[in-house]
Parts: sequence; structure tokens; C-alpha cells
Amino acid sequence: MSRVSHLTDVYGRVFAVVASVFAVVFVAAGCAWPDRPPADEGVVGSEWQIVARSSPGAATATARAELTEIVLDERQDYDRLLVRFQGNRPGYRVAYRDDGRTLALTFRNARDSAQRPTANLPAIQEVSPSSTENGATATVVTLSAARLPFRVGLSIGSFYVDVAHPGAVPEHAAGG
Repeated sequence: MSRVSHLTDVYGRVFAVVASVFAVVFVAAGCAWPDRPPADEGVVGSEWQIVARSSPGAATATARAELTEIVLDERQDYDRLLVRFQGNRPGYRVAYRDDGRTLALTFRNARDSAQRPTANLPAIQEVSPSSTENGATATVVTLSAARLPFRVGLSIGSFYVDVAHPGAVPEHAAGG
């Protein structure tokens, strides 16, 4: 084997190892490939749906997230529930309960010290704590109508759920 082909082979292997490590770190940090979410995760972003959304997050039982604040904001066509946290991003699940008028927000590997805001917005009527056990904390969001479309989004240090106002056309709110 010539020296050039040997070096090419070595550099190719090093590149493959570095790319593999990067991919593992990227996924372990709770990130997803931007062009397609993993098959078991709900869509995060501007898609309005009524199906459950979830993500494993980056927080662990030994490095839990701390939910520090919950804020409500009324927008033109939707209400936003913003959850701020410190530490690693907690895993989450947002889903309708059987009654269709209640969204359950469950955060895994998280402690909850956030006060619940007073609601009574067009879509969000009430926000209340539900339970905390086994490293998971739950918040219940009561809505003004059944099965309102919602979307979920993430940014550094925060997580939000937007809920469309009854009768609103969610596509008009896609810009956020």
C-alpha cells in the first residue's frame, strides 16, 4: 500500500469516527435532524395539529431540569404558554386527555418550582399543577373548547405550547 493511499485510509477512518461522535453528542443533547424528526417524536414547529407531541430531552435523573416560570401570552390567533427552565432540556409530552378540553403537559427528569399564572384567555382558561412523581411533573391546561389545534416549540431555556383560538385559522398564526 502506498503512503498516499495509507494516509487517505487513515484520514477516512478518523473522519468517520469524528462524524459518529458528533452524531451521538447531537442526539444525546436532545437535538433532532432539522429536516426530519425521529419517527417516535411529534412535530416541533409551526405545524398545527391535535395529536400528541413528545421528545426525550437531555435531562437525566441525576441532572434534572428546573421549571422556573410559566407565562401566558395572548396573541392575535392563539394563546402561548411559555415554560422557562434551567439546566438540561427536560423530556416532554403534550397530549389531550380523554375529555378533549384538557391538555396534559408532562415533563420528565424535571423539578417544578414555577407558579401557575391566572388564565382566562380566548383558548387557555386555566393552568394548574397536576402531579409530581418519579422525576416527572405534570401541568394541566384547561381550554375553552375541545380539540383546539396546538403546536409545540423549543428554544434555549424555554418550551412553549401555542393553542389556536376557537374559530381561528391557525395557518395565519404560523409566523409566531
